Amino acid sequence: MEIVIVEHTIKEMAAEFSILYVTFPNMEMGRKIAHELLEKRLASFINLIPSVMTMYHEAENVAATKIKTTKNKQTEQIDAEILMMAKIRSTLAPKILDLMDRLHPYDLPEMYTVRIDQMNGTLRDYLDANLARNI
Repeated sequence: MEIVIVEHTIKEMAAEFSILYVTFPNMEMGRKIAHELLEKRLASFINLIPSVMTMYHEAENVAATKIKTTKNKQTEQIDAEILMMAKIRSTLAPKILDLMDRLHPYDLPEMYTVRIDQMNGTLRDYLDANLARNI
């Protein structure tokens, strides 16, 4: 089997696009916000991944059913959540994060972006043609 590397299909983009990661309490909320991002052309190729386990330190007054006490006597909150991964323009990331913060049901939502260094040229061209350039 011969492997042929085709260099022209990968484009270096100086992080022109990013992946937006956001967790949601359920699929319904994830779909609702994903639909809004698609409708406004702020994101594309959105993945909603079910059954992500999120663990974090929580205030002492959280319901005991979701708390685990660790060896060092700290409490952990453990939630089953949905993870959204959406491709966005890096230049719009601050405004999209602000929008997500306003739409999200959590007081402290987990959301961040990671810049994409390389992707296949066909996807890059699609995103460039189909994502909004401003909000």
